[in-house]
Amino acid sequence: MGSVPTGCEPAGGSAPPASASAEPGGWEPAGQERGPGDWEPAGDEDAPAIDPGRGLALTSLLLGVAALLLSFVFVVGVAAIATGLVARARSRARGAGRRVLATTGAVLGAVSLVLGAAIIALVVHVDQTNRTFTTLRVGDCVDPVGGLLAHYTLINCDKAHRYEAYGIVTALAPSGSPWPGADGFGLDATQCTPLVLQYVDGPLDRSRLDAIVLLPTEAEWDRGIRRIVCVVESADATKLVGSVRNSAARASSGGTT
Repeated sequence: MGSVPTGCEPAGGSAPPASASAEPGGWEPAGQERGPGDWEPAGDEDAPAIDPGRGLALTSLLLGVAALLLSFVFVVGVAAIATGLVARARSRARGAGRRVLATTGAVLGAVSLVLGAAIIALVVHVDQTNRTFTTLRVGDCVDPVGGLLAHYTLINCDKAHRYEAYGIVTALAPSGSPWPGADGFGLDATQCTPLVLQYVDGPLDRSRLDAIVLLPTEAEWDRGIRRIVCVVESADATKLVGSVRNSAARASSGGTT
């Protein structure tokens, strides 16, 4: 019997068993499980999810900061609160970081609303209790307040006060004229004479009252302010108590001044 040639396979023989492990990229038997270190292509499920609340949280924070700087613009504070609440709802499943940003923005928005309301209330209060030279009105009873921001405290005329305004006139000097100095308003002051007679409804009691004028400062004059405020003060340097309006008529009829 002859020998089988080398490289030939006996008839009916079977192929040698495949290697237990396939080469990378090679054939892998069906049903074989991958080990922990085996390569597996990344699927879409492994991509980080987009947090829809992050952008809103940052927006709310920025709006909250802006709202503090613009407290009187209430719409900015409202926008900060609204975006903060929406961002908190959308970031609930994404950890505390987003919620902190959203909450901070909403809180800053709320603080800005309170601050804005307080500022408006303060402005209204100051307007109702204080006057500047340019806002003094006929009938105002005031005390002057010096200092860097000189102004006048508005006082009930029944209480002690320094001045009572009875008229407002305009300086006769044309626009662009140089500052006349404190002693250069004599002619202008004469415009107050008929006004005081009308205000007290008769002759002024010179033994008790003096009629003087409040003048613009040189800086106010240079800004074009030409108003002169006609006021009455006590003749003996004490404070007035009670209004001098119609005081001459009351005195002539036997009433109190």
